[in-house]
Amino acid sequence: IYMLGKKIYWLSFAEGKENVYDGVVIGETISETGYRRYIIETAEGKVARESAYVYAEKEVAKAAFDAKLPIANKMVEIQKKAQEELDALRKEILGDPEFAHLLEK
Repeated sequence: IYMLGKKIYWLSFAEGKENVYDGVVIGETISETGYRRYIIETAEGKVARESAYVYAEKEVAKAAFDAKLPIANKMVEIQKKAQEELDALRKEILGDPEFAHLLEK
């Protein structure tokens, strides 16, 4: 495995968190959608990231984050709209939730 045992930097697009993290590649798999995915040991535990989010150099990772952020934001926007449509269809089939008072707001 090309990256096995190497220190790498990986991207996170989660709001309110750091954007570039470091870790060591401990494994490699193929994602359900056919992309190379690295298993990374971090200070907080293990994570899995597709190869497009993993870099050998921190500065390259930072530049990639800046370039990919608009695309990631667009993906989130599309997912949000799709989820709203799915929720509307679900409501048509199921009606109002029985336990709406337990849902997170």
